[in-house]
Amino acid sequence: MLEYEPASAFLAQVKLQDMPVVSGSLITRFFEIADAHHWSKFDITIRLTDTAKKSLMSALSSTAPISIYSVTSWCASLNISVRDFFDFPPYNEVEK
Repeated sequence: MLEYEPASAFLAQVKLQDMPVVSGSLITRFFEIADAHHWSKFDITIRLTDTAKKSLMSALSSTAPISIYSVTSWCASLNISVRDFFDFPPYNEVEK
């Protein structure tokens, strides 16, 4: 039987420090939500739409900025709103 690996196990293969800060935080957020949904590495391969999968793999292997279109496709696959996706600091903090 295969051992369960959380979706965030993908992050061990990614050099987040080489990415723009915003891209790294968005990728980390995606995997936090996937883990909260109890997705495994295998679930990432079967539950993401083709568009979401391509944009995630592109984001993991690139230093290019992540588009809102990519985030929207991830949210659709995770069955959450874009607002819920961005409900973490610094995006949910109000400037004073």
